[in-house]
Amino acid sequence: MHVRNRYSILLIILPAILLAALLLNSGPALAQDGVQNAAAAQSGLSIDVEVGFGGVIKDEQWLPIYLTASNDGPDVEGRLRIVASQGMGAETVYQAPVSLPTRSLKRVPIYIYSAGFSSSLTAVLVDERGNVLAEAEGEIVDRVRGDGLLYGVVTSDPAVWTFLEQVNAGRSDAAAALMDLNDLPDSGAAWSALDVLIFHEIDSGQLSSRQQAALRGWLSQGGQLVVTGGAG
Repeated sequence: MHVRNRYSILLIILPAILLAALLLNSGPALAQDGVQNAAAAQSGLSIDVEVGFGGVIKDEQWLPIYLTASNDGPDVEGRLRIVASQGMGAETVYQAPVSLPTRSLKRVPIYIYSAGFSSSLTAVLVDERGNVLAEAEGEIVDRVRGDGLLYGVVTSDPAVWTFLEQVNAGRSDAAAALMDLNDLPDSGAAWSALDVLIFHEIDSGQLSSRQQAALRGWLSQGGQLVVTGGAG
């Protein structure tokens, strides 16, 4: 009887010991997954995407993507990435470093080449280990062919200039990109998509020195500038 009782007790205890050993061995992996999940779900982080010139892009040209990142949580050191779908599963990634202290808001331009990519464009914020902390989709309002005509219009009255979409000047198509002054890039290469730039009742003196330099370079390469309106 005593042998049988001891045997029964062993049958009860052994499974418990084995289960405890398994949990102990899996502890580090579970802890590591928990750290990664916590990083990916970090609160207080968000990004906003502004595509091209007022949401308008031109094929086979460089164009600006503006990413506005905000952080209400702990300090973050990481990278902002643009993932542009090329179709057939192919992707091109552009990125820039970003430092986001607590309660900060930063607007970061990333310049991408538009050749061949579809309307799919994703922005992500990753930490130094590559964990995704925030993600957003970019909206393309309109696109112009590479041989089309793209008007950039900086105005306080957008309705006045919508007719420009019908003025293609013999090109394949035309589009009017309605913008603010801060949508104008400070990189000369990104201006190449614009064919005509119109300032209407806008104080162009508010352009930064780098924007002004990019504008002068664009004009020297054949860009056309129209200034009209009131005292501004």
